[in-house]
Amino acid sequence: MAIPNFFIIGAPKCGTTALSEYLKENPNVFMSTPKEPKYFDLDLSYPVKIDKEAYLDLFSKADPSVHKAIGEGSTSYLFSQRAVAEILKFNPEAKFIVMLRNPVELVQGWHNQCIIAGQEDILDFETAWHAEADRKKGGKIPLLCMEKKNLMYSEWGKLGDQMERLLSTVKKDRLKVILFDDFVSDTEKTYEETLSFLGVPSDGRKIFPKVNERQKIRWPWLQRILRFVGMNVPRIKKKLGLTKGLGLITKIIALNTASGKRKPLSENMLLELRAFYRDDIMKLSSLLGRDLSSWMTDSNPKI
Repeated sequence: MAIPNFFIIGAPKCGTTALSEYLKENPNVFMSTPKEPKYFDLDLSYPVKIDKEAYLDLFSKADPSVHKAIGEGSTSYLFSQRAVAEILKFNPEAKFIVMLRNPVELVQGWHNQCIIAGQEDILDFETAWHAEADRKKGGKIPLLCMEKKNLMYSEWGKLGDQMERLLSTVKKDRLKVILFDDFVSDTEKTYEETLSFLGVPSDGRKIFPKVNERQKIRWPWLQRILRFVGMNVPRIKKKLGLTKGLGLITKIIALNTASGKRKPLSENMLLELRAFYRDDIMKLSSLLGRDLSSWMTDSNPKI
């Protein structure tokens, strides 16, 4: 039975989907579908957690004699305080890939992702950021948000704290850290280094199309309705013993989604975010041995 031997564990909005797609097309790599099973993040709540049998079934078509690397890419695992330890119980030899970026950019992207997922009803990022104090007390939580931790944007951006926890658990030779800036500036080099880390021979890939460009929702109210329906579909399918659906919700979500540019932050908000993350960025810089000072001055998003 094939089991995953590598995990792209985060952070969200840092290029993990693009890397997963590139790896998926390599003949010696098998990636799960869906990309993010979210099986090991036991401290985060979702409407339905798949059981072990269903999780393992995601890798049933992997052939260890062909697929040198078998993996999945749940970006919540880095944020989760339990996921990595659970993964190591499952497979002590697991390898981990982490992708990181300027937290000022990350949290804006994560807020947009929460809107797309139908679990955020404050459409303006600055307002959502400042609502966090109330939300920690249980206020201003959208009805369809099953996990209020997802709305704690400040915590999702604390990559220094998250990496410190990860490095206390995972040996450095089992860990590949990729900065989003490096991934964007030289995708081919990053891809080849990742293959080497996974023990997969190069496939000579030269073309890397853009994947998962920033999206916006045409009608947020429709997205929240779709989320409500989608939350109940797994329960209904499980009760009826169904394994497949019509994919209608997925099709409607696609129609309700379009590409879009990010609304620029006000200068005051930008300064607030830089000040908030300054110490954490310095911690991350020390942990990685990389100069990340540009993250505290760069106001131009890479995507």
